[in-house]
Amino acid sequence: LKNAVIGVDVGSGSARAGVFSSEDGSLLGPVAKSPIQSWEYGDGFAEQSSEDIWQSVCTVVKEAVMSAGSPEIRGLGIDATCSLVAVGKEYFDKRSVSLENNSDDRDVVLWMDHRASVEAAHINRVGQADVLSTVGGAVSLEMEMPKLLWLRKHKGDEWFDSCKFFDLTDYLTWRASGSEKRSLCTLVCKWCFEASKSQMRWRGDFLKAIGIFDNDMENNAQRAFGSEFGAPGSLAAGLSSTAAAEFDLKPGIPVAIGAIDAHAGGIGCVGADAGDGLNYIDRLALVAGTSACHMVTSAEPCFTPGVWGPYYNAMVPGTYLNEAGQSSAGQLLDALAKRGVLCKENVSTETSFARAERLRSRLTQLAVSKGLADPALLTANIHVDPDFRGNRSPWADPQRRGSLIGLGLPLGDDSEEDHTAVIWLAACQALAYQTRGIIENLRVAKHNDSWIRQIVVSGGLANDPLYLSAHADVTGLEVTRARDGEAVLLGAAVLAASAAQIYPDVPAAMRAMTHLLSAQESVFPDPRLKTYHDAKFTIFNELQ
Repeated sequence: LKNAVIGVDVGSGSARAGVFSSEDGSLLGPVAKSPIQSWEYGDGFAEQSSEDIWQSVCTVVKEAVMSAGSPEIRGLGIDATCSLVAVGKEYFDKRSVSLENNSDDRDVVLWMDHRASVEAAHINRVGQADVLSTVGGAVSLEMEMPKLLWLRKHKGDEWFDSCKFFDLTDYLTWRASGSEKRSLCTLVCKWCFEASKSQMRWRGDFLKAIGIFDNDMENNAQRAFGSEFGAPGSLAAGLSSTAAAEFDLKPGIPVAIGAIDAHAGGIGCVGADAGDGLNYIDRLALVAGTSACHMVTSAEPCFTPGVWGPYYNAMVPGTYLNEAGQSSAGQLLDALAKRGVLCKENVSTETSFARAERLRSRLTQLAVSKGLADPALLTANIHVDPDFRGNRSPWADPQRRGSLIGLGLPLGDDSEEDHTAVIWLAACQALAYQTRGIIENLRVAKHNDSWIRQIVVSGGLANDPLYLSAHADVTGLEVTRARDGEAVLLGAAVLAASAAQIYPDVPAAMRAMTHLLSAQESVFPDPRLKTYHDAKFTIFNELQ
């Protein structure tokens, strides 16, 4: 256990930590978990407390290390949601970001906060085209620049100019190490920071155009947003004595520059040596939980309309990342699953997994009763637009709403529960059609029809066999999963092992520590369903 590393994952509702062997990535004890409080109000406002988050991190790190038998810890890596933290000029001095409550405890604008729609539209009108081209042509209101403009407008110039701002990952790394180095993962993906093989900088002309500062653009940006940065997995600094006391660990342990949670999930699965000749260039990481994130890397930049990136050094150092996504994936499926009579009766006691299992079983029975060769064929006349919570890719439109087309009344032998099951299946297929569209757009932009040869799924939906088979059948690609089911936490641990120089770089750590299921456990496309899904995909695109 001499080469143990800690991975910390801060999600929307909880902080988690796990202790991993850096030799093979195996989990050395149970994952510790602690809840995080959120406040949601008004039209899309969502806030958290950095101190509440930090205390949850302290709790889970101590629990995970103790449960693993208190091994010698060689490194620490942190990932988190792309939430925005406001900090005063004094060390850890908090600043309220709330309109509802001026308590300084509410100093985090949660990633899903949608307050900055006007500011996002303003940036997309006046921002330079070459900057916007790295986010698919338009910034999302979930990114940091729109939120920062909103804070300046609504909290005032004096307040804004007295603050510095962090992405949550970088804030937690700062709390752990005292280093203000920002991650290129957070900066290039969410802050409109320019990074390429030739230069890395804040774009003064862009900052001036959008009106974030009155003058001295680059210097003000460095003061407020960060002047030091590095690739995920490089060293931030050693664990500070203050944080070491809070974690019950020794000071000086290497703390990695971190990553956004979804990107940590990609790091935790796409670089595995599965003996199939594929690597992180060939695989699309699909991190699918409440929402879904699609990530693929390449050696050279690929500009794709409606897809974020190319982001240099954002996930695998030395490569460019393209990122697409769905604002609602598991959230959509669970909401539709609750519509049926049986679900309504059991909604307070039945888990999402149990609901999905019961609906899958009912779909199998329905297909048999109707003489269909596969349950997928039940959706021939039901079509779903899955953008019930807006669209990330390819439209970048948070105001879009979803639809169900082809609905009928439950007549004859068909029950309301049967209708619910078929609609649920159609929504699952619609998410797969959207994934296929993302892949096709990337291939067209890359001028390479064979780019992306495998999909690696992690997150909660990786445990849903219908979700996996729908993606295999619709895209025509092999779909596999991370072997150990903790790709996000493991990705943070990979960064820790790299920062501690247990491995020379992140790709070497990925090859040693991450693993996929065997080929026998992968899901392959059913050729009998190709014509069916091709036709449904055509209809899906027409409806879009």
